[in-house]
Amino acid sequence: MLPKFGLILPPLNARWSWKEQLTLCRVIDQARANSIWVGDNIGSDYVDSFSILAALAGHIHKSMLVAEVTVGKGFAPQRHPALVAKAATSLDVLCSGRVVIALRAPLGLSMFTASASETPRSISAESNWMYEVNDIITIMKIMFEAAREGNDQEEKSSFFGKNWSIARAVNLPGPIQSKGPPIFVEAPNHAVKVDVGPVHGDGLLINFSTYNYSNDLEGLRNYIGEVSAWLEMEANPRRRIVLYGIPLAIEDSYAEKISRELPGEIGGNNSLTAKAVNGLLEKRTLPPLVGTSTYIANLASTYRSVGVDELACTLPNPTDPVILQATLSWLASH
Repeated sequence: MLPKFGLILPPLNARWSWKEQLTLCRVIDQARANSIWVGDNIGSDYVDSFSILAALAGHIHKSMLVAEVTVGKGFAPQRHPALVAKAATSLDVLCSGRVVIALRAPLGLSMFTASASETPRSISAESNWMYEVNDIITIMKIMFEAAREGNDQEEKSSFFGKNWSIARAVNLPGPIQSKGPPIFVEAPNHAVKVDVGPVHGDGLLINFSTYNYSNDLEGLRNYIGEVSAWLEMEANPRRRIVLYGIPLAIEDSYAEKISRELPGEIGGNNSLTAKAVNGLLEKRTLPPLVGTSTYIANLASTYRSVGVDELACTLPNPTDPVILQATLSWLASH
């Protein structure tokens, strides 16, 4: 069984037209990919991400729409979580209940860099970040609950946290999804233990480019279990583990290169066997999804075996939409 596939959109600016981006999104949607991810562009020279999502809502009919939201006061410009919840609620109405929120850490936060050093400063930064995430999730869930009929009690619609607060939340019309859009949280650095209590997120986002827990699958499996328990996700029916930012490219030449490195373990037509994939993983750090469709499927299956539910992929530029649609459709059928 393969994990689901999501695609991360490139930022929309003067070098990447809306027509090109919409064409790509339609290909992704028609190929039955699970999700389309749009990065948080506040404070940058890109088109606003929530504006892009609102425009996509009228064109995308199957894929989930994921709104990435950067969290971290002092590191990046911020949206108030109540405004994010309101925007996400409106999007949920427009696209008939297919919105997800992903809380991302800013690049300036040391705990998400490739360095695993445990300095007092990095521990303090992570602790403050997780307290802020707790506040944000609490306010968003209050906003989603505020839309429920009869929930007009002030004590249920107000919250005063360490970083963010809200008084007498109002959010009508409410979201289509009964509990509101799921909220994913970017995984913390493995090296730092932060005692802020459980974080009640619906999903865990592991950043492929900065993940430094271990370079083997067993380490990834253990990490997923440890952090899922900390997030109290085990009993959550909406629980989802996403490996974010893994490159996806269909290249026959890459499969030929692997064939030379692993002689005698490759099936016909450059198709990799499960044994070959495991041999590759034993030799390298977590590999990207680059190769033939069969190789990508085998590798994706291996990621699924350690607990990854979805692979949120980046695409090379340019990407052939015909090859992309054919590959995604083939993967979705396996």
